[in-house]
Formats: sequence, structure tokens, C-alpha cells
Amino acid sequence: MTGAWGPVFQFWDATDTRRLALSLPDWLQWLVDCVHQAVAEAGTEDTNAFGVAFTDRWFEPAEDPVPVAPVRATDARSSDDPALRDAAAGLPDDAFLADLRPVAGVAEVLFDLPVSCRYARRHGGAILTAVQWDGE
Repeated sequence: MTGAWGPVFQFWDATDTRRLALSLPDWLQWLVDCVHQAVAEAGTEDTNAFGVAFTDRWFEPAEDPVPVAPVRATDARSSDDPALRDAAAGLPDDAFLADLRPVAGVAEVLFDLPVSCRYARRHGGAILTAVQWDGE
């Protein structure tokens, strides 16, 4: 462990994810910007107006997400890319990996798994893995 913070992800569905920021400081800056803009729009006296203004900004990423197609672990293990091979090592054959390295900003991944999955970060969060999970 290095103590370094990696990318910030949003998990809102069992097999979907979105990388919101490349680092915790970047994400915190986005949060501060959302609050600042909501206060500017709503003023400081009306908490309901602030809540609406903040929610409108909060759920919209700063930019359109770039879709990233996941690859099966079996394919990643035979890849020319050593990082993909390393990330796939030890994963079950039906697991998936998403290589987020080519995307500089917001990235979105839909893993083709039946119900839910467990996620893991590899290579500092540059590669995200998903393994089918039955919830237990």
C-alpha cells in the first residue's frame, strides 16, 4: 500500500460503473464546484432551492462519459499487454476487465454479467475487474 488515492468510481447498478474522477482531489474539487454553483443559483436563504440546484449538478458528470468495452479474463490473459495479463491472472474465466488507461476523463463501463458483481481495482485503478457475485 502506498497510501495514494486512486480514481473515484460511482456504482449505481449491479453491473454498471462510472469513473467520475482520476483522483480523490479531482472529485472533491468537482463536489466543491457543485456546491458553489448551487449556492450561486439558489442563494443562501432557501435550502430547498439549494437542494434542487445541487442535485441538478450532482448527477450530471462534468463531461459526457466515454464508454469502455470490457474484455473477458480469458482474452486478457492472452493479451500482448502485460498489465491486462497481470490483472486477469487468478480471475475466473467468466470475469471481465475494463482498461480505463486510454480514457482521460469520465468513463462508463457496463459489465455483461447476469445479476451483480464484485469490483476490484488493478494497476492503481487504471484497470477495473468485475467477477460475478451471488450476493452472499
